Amino acid sequence: MILSFGTLCLDRVYRIPQFPRFGGYIEAIDVQLVLGGEAANTALALRSLGVPVRLHTNPVGNDEAGRVLTELAKEQGIEVPNAVDGFVTPATDVYVTPDGERTMIGAGFSAMDSYEMPLPDLAGVSWLSAEPNMPNASKKVVSYAQDQNVKTYLMDFFKPEQDSIVSRCDVWQSSTDWVGARGDAEENLRWVEGHSRRYGCATILTDGARGLYAASKEFGARAFPALKAIEVVDTTGAGDVFRAGVLAGLHEGLPLNRAMLIGAAAAALASTTLGATTDLPSRSDVDKIIAKNDAFAAAYA
Repeated sequence: MILSFGTLCLDRVYRIPQFPRFGGYIEAIDVQLVLGGEAANTALALRSLGVPVRLHTNPVGNDEAGRVLTELAKEQGIEVPNAVDGFVTPATDVYVTPDGERTMIGAGFSAMDSYEMPLPDLAGVSWLSAEPNMPNASKKVVSYAQDQNVKTYLMDFFKPEQDSIVSRCDVWQSSTDWVGARGDAEENLRWVEGHSRRYGCATILTDGARGLYAASKEFGARAFPALKAIEVVDTTGAGDVFRAGVLAGLHEGLPLNRAMLIGAAAAALASTTLGATTDLPSRSDVDKIIAKNDAFAAAYA
């Protein structure tokens, strides 16, 4: 069992032809309301990949976004915590351009940490995955899991005050949106090698369509390619689906490099549809596209 801890939110996804000039106007091609949030995205992707998963997340508020999100969660088979009076349901406006790149503007996220999150039930949990949108709660939950000898997979924990849990984690992931240098292979290899050596954990740094960089005791520091044989529609949630794929492989007992292959293929497939959770790949989908791309698969050997 994998426990996904972190954010559940409402995504309002706007597909636009381009961004308007400053102060200008643009008409959206279409708008979709989608269940989102890093933890929810990861949990749904894990379920689609056939991995037993449980979600431990923030509540929703008694507001319009909360009501819409609750209905979307029910459609996806997710049970959300009871609505909390005065709690603002976190929501994100996602703007997607024809190249598949997305720009996000969120509201209600900084207030989430004021809610007292209960500690999760860790019975049967082999991996805990977490992100830091609720800084105090996530640090508390991760530390609790580590004390119970549950393996931890941390995403986007890069602030100094998080060092105490990063130094005890098993796998750490982030992207060049936050650390490293977008498009600079030499710098990113140096970065993951230094991070892995400093904290003693496997380190993964994703760089969008340029691939990813990883360092571990097993294979040192290496660059790995992204899957190119796809048409990118929307990269929203791609990092969460990648994380789910890696966790699926680790859950099966695969070595990290082969688990990352599953993650890279799953993230690529998820990028072919609009929204983070609208059409997630199955394990069969992932295996088929890996089998069709020998050179891509061989790079993860």
